[in-house]
Amino acid sequence: MGNDVAAIQSASRIAGCGMGLTPSSDDLLSGYLLTLRLLFRWQGRVSAWDTIPRIAQAAAKQTNRISATFLLHSGEGLANAAVYILLRAAGKPGETLTADRAIARILEIGSTSGADMLTGIALALRQHNGGTNSDQV
Repeated sequence: MGNDVAAIQSASRIAGCGMGLTPSSDDLLSGYLLTLRLLFRWQGRVSAWDTIPRIAQAAAKQTNRISATFLLHSGEGLANAAVYILLRAAGKPGETLTADRAIARILEIGSTSGADMLTGIALALRQHNGGTNSDQV
């Protein structure tokens, strides 16, 4: 992963921003970190995979307990079934309906938490697949 220290500092800076039980920035970070953690695990990229929990731990220190718990779980690759289903279906021909259903289930989470988490997932998929700044976290 690019610069681990910069990634940890960046996550710490944005953690806790927003209103509600789980601030929007934390939901976005959860989706982002979870997605990268799972993709790296599935690809056997252990060195990159090991950095994700450290980023989650740093962010968790900057927010409330509920949000911190979600961040820590995301850093370990733990999420609800809909997120796993979405990530397994993403980019696979013939899996659009599966992905759409998973997205609908994720959008039902909280008032904006599901949408914020999906934003993090989308950013991570773009970064992972060679998007702008794809060499950085």
